[in-house]
Amino acid sequence: MDLLRVCKHSFTHKFSDQDTGTYIVNLTVKNMAGCTGTTTATVIVQPDFTFFVPNSFTPNGDGLNDVFKAYGTGLLDFELIISNRWGEHVFSTKNIDEGWDGTVNSEPAPPDVYVYLINYTDNMGRTKVKAGVVSLIR
Repeated sequence: MDLLRVCKHSFTHKFSDQDTGTYIVNLTVKNMAGCTGTTTATVIVQPDFTFFVPNSFTPNGDGLNDVFKAYGTGLLDFELIISNRWGEHVFSTKNIDEGWDGTVNSEPAPPDVYVYLINYTDNMGRTKVKAGVVSLIR
């Protein structure tokens, strides 16, 4: 018998970011006749992880979308490398909060499609690689 289906009362429990781990959750219900039933489930609470890379940016000094960078939470390690279409590295950083302003050797880079390579370690200790392209629009 599915105890959750016959239970007329709802229940919730919220875990915080500090509650990461594996938990054994027990649910015991009792009906009006005094009969009880119990079910057990394992709940795994993982830390928050988000990762986003835009596909274009417009470094024109208007304060909107002027820098190309990755955005994320829960990263343990990070490296961003940007190359032009000929494979020449134009920017690199190991700081996720630092981005490329669209310049090469202090000069504005031409509008084009650039290749990025991101190496990172997620909050579960898994090393990952993300590659893609970004359009520099002027």
